[in-house]
Parts: sequence; C-alpha cells; structure tokens
Amino acid sequence: MPKISYMGNDSTVEFTFNFPYFENTDILVTKNNEIATGYSIIGNPAGLNADIPYNGGKVVFDIAPTTLDNITIKRKLPLTRTIDYQPTAKINPTILNQDMNYTLEVLKDFQEDIDNFQTNYEEITNKTSTTTLLNQIDYIKQLVNHGEIMKKSIFFSYMNNCITEIPQDIKLELSSGTLILKSGSKLHLANGNLEDTNITTSDISATQSNSGRYLVIQNTTSSLYMAKTRSCLSGTIANRPNTLQDNAGLYFATDENKIYLTGDAGNTWYSGQNYTLPICIITVSNGAISSIDQVFNGFGYIGSTVFALPGVKILESNGRNSDGTLKNTNITIQNVIIKTIPTNLGWHYLTINSTGTNGDLATEFYIGTERPSNPTTFSRYYNITENKMYTVVSGVYTSVTTAVIPVRIEHSSSSPYTITSWNNLTVFRALDYNDKEYIANCAMPSNKYIDLTLGASGTTYTAPTDGYFTITKTASAADEYIYIQNTSNGMNTGVMATSASNCCVYLPVSKGQSVSVNYTTSGTTGTFKFIYSNGAK
Repeated sequence: MPKISYMGNDSTVEFTFNFPYFENTDILVTKNNEIATGYSIIGNPAGLNADIPYNGGKVVFDIAPTTLDNITIKRKLPLTRTIDYQPTAKINPTILNQDMNYTLEVLKDFQEDIDNFQTNYEEITNKTSTTTLLNQIDYIKQLVNHGEIMKKSIFFSYMNNCITEIPQDIKLELSSGTLILKSGSKLHLANGNLEDTNITTSDISATQSNSGRYLVIQNTTSSLYMAKTRSCLSGTIANRPNTLQDNAGLYFATDENKIYLTGDAGNTWYSGQNYTLPICIITVSNGAISSIDQVFNGFGYIGSTVFALPGVKILESNGRNSDGTLKNTNITIQNVIIKTIPTNLGWHYLTINSTGTNGDLATEFYIGTERPSNPTTFSRYYNITENKMYTVVSGVYTSVTTAVIPVRIEHSSSSPYTITSWNNLTVFRALDYNDKEYIANCAMPSNKYIDLTLGASGTTYTAPTDGYFTITKTASAADEYIYIQNTSNGMNTGVMATSASNCCVYLPVSKGQSVSVNYTTSGTTGTFKFIYSNGAK
C-alpha cells in the first residue's frame, strides 16, 4: 500500500501525500507507530467525472508534531463492496469506472504486499532457517522489553550533538580513604607527544591527609602525585609562574605538551618523561580521601586548559534525510585535543570538527528554530528545524560541520582563567562508569509528583514511570494498617498503628508496574502521591 513518512519539526502542521484515494476514511495516519489524533484530511478533488475522486491531499494537524514525532500517512482500502447495482437501474459510467478502479487499487495494494512478503521471505530463507530467525527475534524482543537494548535506528534519528560513547580507560577505586588506580588503566603521557600512552600493569595506591581538593596525575610507573587544584595551572612555558599558593603544584606547558611539578619547597620546577595528563579530582577531609569528584575519562582539564581524549564518539548534526529524519554523522576523536581559555569572553563550550582531529572553543551555545537576536561573538547556534550548526562571528552566521560537546565549562573571570567546573548539560550523554554518585541519584525521589485519589481497599494503580507510591493516612485506633504490594514483582511494604496516629508508607516501582493498596486505617487521607525518580521522564 502507498505511504509516505515525515519527521515533525515543532512548527509544520501540514503534511502532503500524492497517492489517489476514494474516501477520507481510506487514509491512515500514525504518529510514532500509533494511531494519530487531532488532525483533518483535505483531499485534492480529481474532478466530477474522474475515475478516482481524490488525487492526493494533505493531513493538517491541530498542533505541530515535535522533532521527536515520526508521522506516517498511508492508504488502507477496506476489502468490501462499495456499490450495489440494481437489476433495473441505469448504470452511471463514472460510478462504474470508480467501482472497478477501487477493486483495481485494492488488488494493486494486495500485489505490493505479496511482492514485499516474497522478497523478505527469500532474504530470510537465504540467510538462516525460519526457526532460528524466530528464536533470535524473540530473544531480541525480550532484551528490548527489559530495557537492555534500544532500537539503533530510532536512537540515531532523534539524537544529535550528543556523546554516544566514552572509553572507560581510567579505572579508580576508593577504599577506606585510599585511592587506587586499577591495573590496566590507560593514561596519556604529557611528555611532548600526547599520543604516547602508559598502561598500568598493577594497582597503584595513594593516600592524602591534608584537607582540600586535589588534581591527581601519575608521575612515575609506580606512584601517584596530588596537587591542590588551586595550584594547578596551564599556559605557555614563558608564562609559568615562579610561585604558587601551595608548595606542591602542577603546570601544563601547552606549547611543549609537558607537565612540570614543583617540589615541597615550591620554588623549583621539575619535568620528566613519565608525567601523565590528569587522572581525576578528589576531596580530602578529616585526614583521609573522602570522595572521587570527577574522573577524566574522555575529557578533563588542568588550569585553564581542557582536553579531549581519543575514542570518544559524538553525533554531529548534518541536515535531514529525504524522509525528514535527522542526518547525523558519528564523529570519533582521533587524537588528544587540547584548548586553552584565551581571554575572559566566556568560552563555555568545546567543539570538535567533523574528522575528530581538532577542536575549538565557543563562548555560548544557542538552540532553537530561530536565530538569537544578539548572539555572543564566537558562539555556536544549532537550528532544530534544519538540524544544522552555525558559528557566529560579529553577528554573521556561517554553516559549519562540527559538534558541540554537551558540557558547560566554568572558569574564573581573571587571568589565568582557571577552569573551575565541567558541568554536563541536560541532554543525552554517555555515562562515565565511575560517576557512581550521579547514577545513584537518578533513582532517588525528585520534586515532581502526581496527586492521586485513594480508592477502596484493594484498588490497583499503575506507575506512569519509574518512581515511588506514597500514602499518609490516619489510623483511628491501634492495629489499623496500610499495606502496598507490587503485583508485578511481589515487593511490598506496610505499617500497623499502635495507637490512633498517622501512618505513612512508600514503595519504589518501575514504569508500568502495578501496585495494590490495602488498608483498614479509617481516618483522613493526608497524601496519596506518585513521586517521579530523578532519572524518570
């Protein structure tokens, strides 16, 4: 059957199609593979005596589909008689032709379906047995249903300017105040050639007792070096300072690609062949290392210099395909890329070119369907409708093939413009496996919730997404209770009152799971809510 597909863009409401049809009910419109609503069909009349009444037309939505909406328009002719000819009635040639053409169009659709089936069947039988293939399909469906995999085609259709993969080269562990760099960790040597690597062959441990935040590097094949972040600087070798706030510090000479260290005296700089780019940032409190704040897998910084490491993969916006889906290119960073904050003009974003071999800094990053009226110079602008990136210099927009790393860089406003934080934006990103705090926080209750109405005891409720059901209800006497059971996995929780008092229970659930709420508490209901988890949508 004829069909055509589009991707929404937040503004277009009309979508045209050019295949003939007989009635508006012959046109089936879906949005993201579900029957669409909130639209009207306007056909192109083919003329009074035409063999088929309508020659194409358009679907007009009440509200413009978004950039995440896939719209499909297809013809679906019911296999029924449309006209009943009476023995004594005069036959109208136009009606007869339309009736015969209706049958012919149904047969055409049927033939197309047969041809497609035959082609697919031949392809299947040429590659593997039907039994094996069905088993594989069933297995894949189970993985999809359990959230272990996602459809790659949908992923790449909807995502852009995002990180899709970060190599987990640096493996760290914090045990009883001791930092451990695990065996097999891959580090880059800052010895003039940033492409030289050092792979640890055994675990390396280190401790620190003086409170503060520290930048960690590996300075020999068997030890770690820690310097307080406020004494970690970067720039040309000519601008290297003579003194630092702390005795022990680091300096990354960007024109030499070398790391220099100071000794305990703080007035002598040392350089060596085994110093690596920074590994992580830690916090020391109460006489021991208390946390690993940031692991430099994929990206890191030292002083006013940010670096990107090989193997990171990013999706670059590159226009749209013929069917309206996003045309994105997967960029892989090929070598160590370093960029240093030059002046106090912002410089909040790192961009990577289409070959993954070089980078640049941008002052701001704008996203929208319309260009900003007063953009900051040296900024980037992503047009959602076009799926294209522009660089802005003195108000002039120039299309570029580049990807903006979805991270905002914060730095001091005075020279040497030391970077203070690396903040991930609220878009898709590949998680750093060392980012345990972030991952754990995704499961915690958020400030977003839905007020529910408590029905009779035994009523079942379904979770709209990942989160928590919570109830507060007053017991009028001892031994009254509230009990919630997850009917999908058997988890349950409850409370029994020892006297007339408030009773409160909550139960974590996953999206789509159902819970049964049973109670004998006869007092007033204080709250009955579903609270979203931080990572839920």
